[in-house]
Amino acid sequence: MNKTIYLLLLLLCSTVSRAQVTARVEFPYREYKDTYTTPMGEYGVLEQMFDKKTQDDKRWFKIQHYNTNLKLVATDSMLISKDMELYTCESDREICYSILRESDDSFLIVAYNTNTHKTNVIEGEYTHKGSMRSLCIENGYLVFTRHRRRLSA
Repeated sequence: MNKTIYLLLLLLCSTVSRAQVTARVEFPYREYKDTYTTPMGEYGVLEQMFDKKTQDDKRWFKIQHYNTNLKLVATDSMLISKDMELYTCESDREICYSILRESDDSFLIVAYNTNTHKTNVIEGEYTHKGSMRSLCIENGYLVFTRHRRRLSA
């Protein structure tokens, strides 16, 4: 019994010691908050962040695309409402769909294409007191169901 435990500990220690760090990236973004990292497989990684500062009820939303060697490929920024927050990110191969929501039931779909480095933005609204559910991407379309919460009388 003791030999088995020692053998397992030895095996565990040897496995842990083989793990290696191949690269380390530090993002010095003091002026940004709420930074999100989205792995895109063979297309690299996306870093998405919100500016801390606001101006005229707007703030900057920034996307940075790094390749698999963690070298900066492209950067894109856009002004959004200061109340927008990242709801979720979904990817469909080379396109990352970021859904930004605001408490007044408006939303943005920010679609970043890792091949063309272009960003498309779609604005929308859903029913007051509603919520998004079951998000999925199918043939380039972002599909979700809406659930309406009961309104009190």
